[in-house]
Amino acid sequence: MATRVVRTALAALLSAMVLTALADGPFVGIGPRPKPVTIPCAVDTPATVTGGSTVQCTVSVNQVVDEDQVVAMQTDHPEVYSGFPQNVVVSSGHDSVTFDLTTVTVSGSVPTTVYAACNGGEASGTLTVVP
Repeated sequence: MATRVVRTALAALLSAMVLTALADGPFVGIGPRPKPVTIPCAVDTPATVTGGSTVQCTVSVNQVVDEDQVVAMQTDHPEVYSGFPQNVVVSSGHDSVTFDLTTVTVSGSVPTTVYAACNGGEASGTLTVVP
């Protein structure tokens, strides 16, 4: 009986040591570890757009993502956009997402900054809305 307890304890200890060695660090678990998307990312917008028109904006990350990656979006002048997106998604197997920004009519030039944030990294691009 005592021999069986010692064998069981030894097997459990060896299993824990193997799992720790395979984990590459302090992670122990079953299945793949999540792979964070490292930023830098970039926000690409045209320099200017006439108010009341739609322009395409692209957010790029520095690697192809294995899983859909949500990118939080903000702007310093939401009033010049019609339905500015809170988030965009870089789809699995891609390294960028392109989306439309629709502007409203303005009476004077409004320089805006479009911000993207993902996993602790940030990027921005400037777009000026003109009359």
